[in-house]
Amino acid sequence: MNKIVKESKKVIELQPKINEVFNEINGYASGYKTLENENKNIKREIQILEYKNNQLEKENNKLNDKIKDELFDYANVPDQYRTIRTPLYDEDYNNDYEYISDEEKEDNFDISL
Repeated sequence: MNKIVKESKKVIELQPKINEVFNEINGYASGYKTLENENKNIKREIQILEYKNNQLEKENNKLNDKIKDELFDYANVPDQYRTIRTPLYDEDYNNDYEYISDEEKEDNFDISL
């Protein structure tokens, strides 16, 4: 009988600690669920924004094309010249272009007899 009383006392002493650990774990679990739901909502919002961005890009391209066509019509540009060319000085062109200063140009010409 003494053994049962001792074990019962141990269980009674451990009960508050067990409840504390349970509450802590329960708090972590609910926090995780909240974060998981927020993550799902953010992913859904990103998908919506990407879709809207694609739609806006398509609309922007259509408007740019329409403006260019109307601009050519307004300026009475012949059909053979109705292409939009990239500027001569654009970013890709810069990578391939080598600038030679006037001094370097002069140095490249050797005069020999």
